Amino acid sequence: MPSPLGHVIAGVAAGWAIAGAPRPREGGRVILEDVLLFGALGALPDVDLIVGVHSGPTHSIGAALIVATIAFLAARFQRIPRPFTTAAACCAAYASHVLLDWLATDSSPPIGIMALWPFRSDYYESDLHLFMAISRRYWTGWSFIHQNAIAVVREIAILLPMLGIVALVRRRR
Repeated sequence: MPSPLGHVIAGVAAGWAIAGAPRPREGGRVILEDVLLFGALGALPDVDLIVGVHSGPTHSIGAALIVATIAFLAARFQRIPRPFTTAAACCAAYASHVLLDWLATDSSPPIGIMALWPFRSDYYESDLHLFMAISRRYWTGWSFIHQNAIAVVREIAILLPMLGIVALVRRRR
């Protein structure tokens, strides 16, 4: 599964693809708010690691739809313009995690993610293995550092150009 950094980058790219990227002249605060919101949503599904049920319902389209519903209600309550766009951007940022984990090598059972929860409880994994697994075996020393460094560099090489393209093409009006 990709690293938290990869999930943050993908979450920001997905959120900006829907909502548009802030223009530099809007100031660092607006950009930082977007990066924090969409980046946090991109990494949020891994909260299930705390309770030891990784790759379950939090890694699903159903969970992304729950996030979209909460975002829509929050946007309406706070009178944010374009609540549907806000909800869609938050949903895309969250769902980017599901996509990245589906495209990754999974090395710990159950293999794959419960992508179609609540409709199905099967686990799914792509044959593409675009992203390497991030090791949690810190006690292995150098091999832990080496494997994770290669995986993170690969994620950055794949995802940062995508973020740059989205930022250039989807500038907010």
